[in-house]
Amino acid sequence: MSRAHPSAPHFQPGTPTVKATYSNQRDAGTTARGERRGSMSGFFKYIGIYKTDLIRSGPARVVIDPVKIQFFQGPKVYRIPLQIARVVPSGTDAPLAREGELHLAPNKYIAITVRTEEVNPAISRPFCENKLHETIATMSLIHNPGLFAHKEYEGWLLEATKVVVGGWFTARAPVDIQPNLEQVIRATRHQQGTDTDSAKRFALMSRFFAKSLSVDPGEELFFYLWTMLEIFPMKDTSDIKPVRKLLAEITGRTTDDVENCLKIGRLYGTRCDLVHDGELQMPVAELGETTDRLKLICTEVLRRMSGMAYSGSLDKYFKPA
Repeated sequence: MSRAHPSAPHFQPGTPTVKATYSNQRDAGTTARGERRGSMSGFFKYIGIYKTDLIRSGPARVVIDPVKIQFFQGPKVYRIPLQIARVVPSGTDAPLAREGELHLAPNKYIAITVRTEEVNPAISRPFCENKLHETIATMSLIHNPGLFAHKEYEGWLLEATKVVVGGWFTARAPVDIQPNLEQVIRATRHQQGTDTDSAKRFALMSRFFAKSLSVDPGEELFFYLWTMLEIFPMKDTSDIKPVRKLLAEITGRTTDDVENCLKIGRLYGTRCDLVHDGELQMPVAELGETTDRLKLICTEVLRRMSGMAYSGSLDKYFKPA
């Protein structure tokens, strides 16, 4: 059960992949959009809710500030923000989110809530996510990872006087499904399976690609996409030269142009920072641009493996001659 908020955030025409955050203090009627929420009294609350049948007994709650762990029996209702759209048609002004209710059935649940007074979502959300995930890992080590196998929800809670909505949004051009789609798919699949090794690699890359389409920009999305390039064209090597070489062939540019404009070395450096330092230190705006670029690179690699012509999607990154 949900309802639209009269001043819910909208996607503005012509916007690339961006992160939008909206907040509203109902009693004051103030609204803030963009990368900062309005200053409000009290705490913002971020929650993870997990259904489990593995708990026989225990306390009703445990508090290790800023984390509160609750063990309870449903039914129960939480008020949450619902993201309406992740991708909207180019050139349209579309509503992005609405208020909603999460109805939990009469089962056993664990709820882990993290609170923060930080009003900057670029700081508050990573803080809350880290505390939540650290708590899950710690409880899994103490008891059983199976406690958290069935996630019902993870995200912000809506309080009585506050609305907090945040998410990543992007614009894409609408398409007309080809009338001869069956024939096109058959021909494409034939090209994808020209030999056993290529078919195996394309299948694994497709799995990562499909998963990446519903993941917001961040560590997980970056790993999905970069891993695709390590499957192909970086097969049997940790050298990124095959990536530069293939993209040069696809785009008709030199390998130097590919490096300078698509920043393959910097992408690889980000991958190394993640693997060895455990951090993705990147401003929010740069994160959206970086994962957009990496996704387009992976898309063109898959198109080449499928016998499709270059779509021109990477041309915007190259400087005019």
